[in-house]
Amino acid sequence: MRFVDAEGRTWTVRDVALLPERTMVEPGHPEAVERYFENVMNEKRVSHFSRGEPRDARPEQLERQLRGAQVQRVSDPNLFKV
Repeated sequence: MRFVDAEGRTWTVRDVALLPERTMVEPGHPEAVERYFENVMNEKRVSHFSRGEPRDARPEQLERQLRGAQVQRVSDPNLFKV
């Protein structure tokens, strides 16, 4: 899915779940453990879900997660299995 942040940057949002292997799932999937953000400048960030944290993909939730996400230095091969 696509998300435009408060600064006007467009991000591709992908979730990963353990089913039992690391698997790409639709953003908002209840089993998601991580959420990846990638923009057109190839900047990548990852946010890890904590236990009980909502997995929904509402804009305010995505904005909060993006602000707290870590810069992803090594690409996860699962991100290209879409």
